[in-house]
Amino acid sequence: MSNSIERIHLIVDGSLHEVSSEARVDDLEAQILQATRAGGGFIRTTLDRGQRLSIFISPTSSIQIVASNVRPGQASDDDDDEQWPNFIDDVATRVDRP
Repeated sequence: MSNSIERIHLIVDGSLHEVSSEARVDDLEAQILQATRAGGGFIRTTLDRGQRLSIFISPTSSIQIVASNVRPGQASDDDDDEQWPNFIDDVATRVDRP
């Protein structure tokens, strides 16, 4: 999709985190693999609203990374949930929003 922004949702043990558009899936995957292979460790990223997030990942953590391309006008904090796969609502609870 031309002129689009990749939006990433990180789901850890059922908790949904909306990751900054500056984050990269490859970087998250590498951090998760490193933490898992070490028997546990923190991964760090920036959330969509600018907060920094550190999550302890262990070999038993359940993790999903969901990426979607959206038009820049749709890539705000007020994104319509319909552009995300339906399973997110079934498996995750939002923790980043007030």
